[in-house]
Amino acid sequence: MVDIFPDTAGILTPEATQYLYGLEIPGFRYDRLWRLKDLVERITGVPAPAQEPVIGHNVFSHESGIHTHGVQIFRQMYEPIPYDEVGGRTRFVYGKHSGKNSLSSLLIEHAAEIDHDIDHDFVALVLSEIKRLCEINANRYDKVKFIEDYYSNLEKLGKREEDVIELAKELAKEGAVKYELHGV
Repeated sequence: MVDIFPDTAGILTPEATQYLYGLEIPGFRYDRLWRLKDLVERITGVPAPAQEPVIGHNVFSHESGIHTHGVQIFRQMYEPIPYDEVGGRTRFVYGKHSGKNSLSSLLIEHAAEIDHDIDHDFVALVLSEIKRLCEINANRYDKVKFIEDYYSNLEKLGKREEDVIELAKELAKEGAVKYELHGV
């Protein structure tokens, strides 16, 4: 969990010690990992990577038809660590890689709300529309700008070396020999 911070890369996380190496930290509440991750993200403004093992936003998310079908048959096929043991949430995401099986299950579960026969043709129609809409969204989405904005926002959380040097020069020109530290 701590490796969402760049200066701690390489330190073993509590979940890695338990699930990868079988070493349990006495008294550690593994079932609160996701709550802890959410708290750290809110405090620091830095999200954990979406694919971060155990705590990433997408770790217990499934879109592809083969994955969703596998999870429905035997959850551990694609979730070797039970999501509830770490306070995680599991979900199916419907998109361009989705298959009919999980979609059919979802539609049948909500058939009364939909007020339509949930047959093969209707499931195929809904799936086709989902894929069409996802394709439209994918073409509208400026991935390069998203990445640039993400890193730009990360840069704003601290000061670059160049900024610190410029600040020091300004203070030196002002003759700022004595100053008061705020918030320390």
